[in-house]
Amino acid sequence: MPNSLFAIQVFVRIQQGITLRSDLHSVLSRAPEAATYAQKREFYQALVNVLVPWTEHFELGNWDFTDDASEAEREYESWCQGTLDDAQQSPPTPFSTGYRDPSEAYYMFVTMVFLLQTGSNDANLMAHYCNVPEFHLWNKQTFARLLRAIPMMNFVHVVSDAVYLCPGDDMRGVSTSELRSETYSYLRQLR
Repeated sequence: MPNSLFAIQVFVRIQQGITLRSDLHSVLSRAPEAATYAQKREFYQALVNVLVPWTEHFELGNWDFTDDASEAEREYESWCQGTLDDAQQSPPTPFSTGYRDPSEAYYMFVTMVFLLQTGSNDANLMAHYCNVPEFHLWNKQTFARLLRAIPMMNFVHVVSDAVYLCPGDDMRGVSTSELRSETYSYLRQLR
């Protein structure tokens, strides 16, 4: 059966006193290895409940939906591999303040990727929510709306899903210098 893809990624600047990364990490650490459809919905609802209140802090992001089967499979692998590559990069040389250069801003990001059976209720739901006028594609509120749609899926027709949170600790992040590299050229400034 052919598959569709929905993927979303948001970047938030790491700042003193912001607990978003640790709150998301807490939800992720409680995720069961094997989950029922209801548990999947609860898990994603918990992630969305933590993430959406931070919508105004979303600075960069991207999202994608396709129901072209070959593109969906390829894009799913690309989203997953790209995020894994980020997570597995060795930390930079330590600075006197830890791993961070004090002259740079650093960002955390969360990525959610779903491979859905094309034509299923789950795929149709996400296709509906992804039907966004071009002017609104890169609005923070569009990202919040898409995130809120995720736990509306029943997960019966979710073939595969993945969630990534980077960095995995409080000492790293993606620097503004790194964000200017080709690696992150796909990101959009959110408004």
